[in-house]
Amino acid sequence: MATHKTSSTRVNVAIASPTDVKAERDAVPHVFNRWNETHNEAFLHPKMWEAASVPTLGDHPQHLLNPRLIDESELLLAILWSKLGTPTPTASSGTVEEIREFIAKKGPARVMVYFCTRNLPYNIDPAELSRLKEFKAQMQSQGVYHEYDTIEEFERDLYYHLDAKVQDLLAGKLPLPIPPEEKPKLTQDKKHPDPRLNQPIDFGTTLKEISNSFSKRMSQFNAIDGFSNDKFYALGAHVYASAASCLDRFLALSAAGMSEQNRAPLERISIRLKRLAATLPDPDAPFPKYWNDGCEISEALSAHVAYLEKWGK
Repeated sequence: MATHKTSSTRVNVAIASPTDVKAERDAVPHVFNRWNETHNEAFLHPKMWEAASVPTLGDHPQHLLNPRLIDESELLLAILWSKLGTPTPTASSGTVEEIREFIAKKGPARVMVYFCTRNLPYNIDPAELSRLKEFKAQMQSQGVYHEYDTIEEFERDLYYHLDAKVQDLLAGKLPLPIPPEEKPKLTQDKKHPDPRLNQPIDFGTTLKEISNSFSKRMSQFNAIDGFSNDKFYALGAHVYASAASCLDRFLALSAAGMSEQNRAPLERISIRLKRLAATLPDPDAPFPKYWNDGCEISEALSAHVAYLEKWGK
């Protein structure tokens, strides 16, 4: 007799895809069922348009469907193979719109994108394939996606990826983005007299971009105008805080698949940068020591990025 398993958390997973991956969509509930049978910490439930769509008038079907799929889901699984799908009024396809809207509302770290690499259909539309390749390039620049060939590979990989993703979700490692209206605004009295210090430096979104831009800024710092240790300290602190902010953004949004062993050094580097930015020495203290400390951290970041490029995540 089958026993009823109770779990503390229901995790809805929105399934986004065009119509050419029916086999994968049919496989998703079976993978979820197998996962649920061997895990007690959560119960996974797929949210699919087949079940979410109801006859409704008043807007484009995709816009009516999005709230039921996106707002009610904690994770999103997107699957693509030979086509991108039908364009909507606001996106290149319904699948793209679902991914974009989910990232905006729930954050990219909650999105899992799978691209099938098996042989394409003989009647593939070249224009459709071009759109798909362009979107795949966008996903590659924004984060990590996964490729698979067979349905068996898809089922196997999805099962193990769910282990890591759900664990991070339940541990609070996938926080929701702060809505723009709730983000603290910089008041006039808090602005620094040097306008360069009122706008965080964007060192990039990937680890390599952050590391290279931070290192370049450290090398170029001597060329920055300034006449006192105090001004140099303020500029230095601004560079350190900006680098830490970019690292934190990467860890929150793009490091979902990174192992704890490789993630921990990045978290420590961010903490060191924030401590250095928050603890300014006496204005009369020699500035080189403060800058040399930052250079050491920059070198540590570059070394870790080189290690990750060689050995992977």
